[in-house]
Amino acid sequence: MSRPIIYPAKATNLETMTDLPGNGTVTAHNPDFGLVITTMARRQTSSKFTACILASARNEGPYILDWIAYHRSVGFDHIFLYTNNNTDGSDELLALLAKSGEITWIDNNASADVMPQFRAYAHALTVMPDLLDYRWTLICDLDEYCCFDTEKFSSIKDFIEWQEMRRADAIALPWLIHTAKITDEWRDMPVVRRIPLREVTVNHHVKTLFRTNMMWSSNPHHPDASPGIRMNFLSETGLDHIPLAPHHSPSLSHNPVAKNAWISHFIFRTAPEALLKIYRGRGDAQLGSWDKASRQQMMKTFVRLATICELILDQRVSRCAMNMDKELARIRAIKGVAACTENIKRRFVTEMRAASEKYLAEEADSDEPAECREFRKALSLSKALHVKS
Repeated sequence: MSRPIIYPAKATNLETMTDLPGNGTVTAHNPDFGLVITTMARRQTSSKFTACILASARNEGPYILDWIAYHRSVGFDHIFLYTNNNTDGSDELLALLAKSGEITWIDNNASADVMPQFRAYAHALTVMPDLLDYRWTLICDLDEYCCFDTEKFSSIKDFIEWQEMRRADAIALPWLIHTAKITDEWRDMPVVRRIPLREVTVNHHVKTLFRTNMMWSSNPHHPDASPGIRMNFLSETGLDHIPLAPHHSPSLSHNPVAKNAWISHFIFRTAPEALLKIYRGRGDAQLGSWDKASRQQMMKTFVRLATICELILDQRVSRCAMNMDKELARIRAIKGVAACTENIKRRFVTEMRAASEKYLAEEADSDEPAECREFRKALSLSKALHVKS
């Protein structure tokens, strides 16, 4: 029988977290002694503000402003953004935003043997005092948007207050996977408005909103408290978060609902955007570690979502974004931000075209999966190949 999480969790798989250098050598149930001591000290702190976001990103330049404006508009007080070896020109924009106090930016340049996301989470949750100013933290990527039922809650703070009445220490927010159609093109507008279709089923994966001072580390889906800590891990419905059998990992929900709050996950966006993401690789893997099979698997997943899965129109994320434009205008008014953003987008269009041309110039293998051939066809028809940069 499934059961709620009370730490130390009795998962059948010891999920890898990380040590401070980001080597991924520590398991969730066997932290270094130094990390345990640090976590115990951090647990004694009190917070000034309600909630922040902790994010790790690489080459997300075209999406940064929209993503920040959205999450500020729904009630998050601050954003801590780690970046990994950016090559898209976004460091200049991030520096401007950090200087103006819009974000806290940490240049997390990682070597080839390090998993950048894990390194960022370990640093933030163990040695960064600023994060403790915020009672709750959500670990959220730049293709993920935290949403809530706007008929019940006016902001993420309302939702947190409702969960605090239930004595929540961590809250599991399930994924809703949004996808473009395979023939859709990139447009210069917020992703929450240009991709309203999503997979009809609620994904079992969750992201977690959690009490900042209780946790010593995290993977992309859930944090971990020190051994022996009893943690009240609830779902977004206010009931117990029941991990999915047979592994009982907190990263997966047994019965995800997405009723009160969830994460709208724009995992691929359009085909040309997906190709750039595929070439970039994953933040929870070592840099440059993606082989051909891994890239093909991502293409197959994109095509399956865009052409095979049952999709429905879901505009609730747009309703959450009602105040986003005002927030976006305020941020763009910061000196240098608008011009820097336009330069990034021009470069992005050029890189989309170059990546598509590179991929299409590669001779297809005789045993290339049918989905990869479909992906190749979509790229060949894309206007990204013909747009002026």
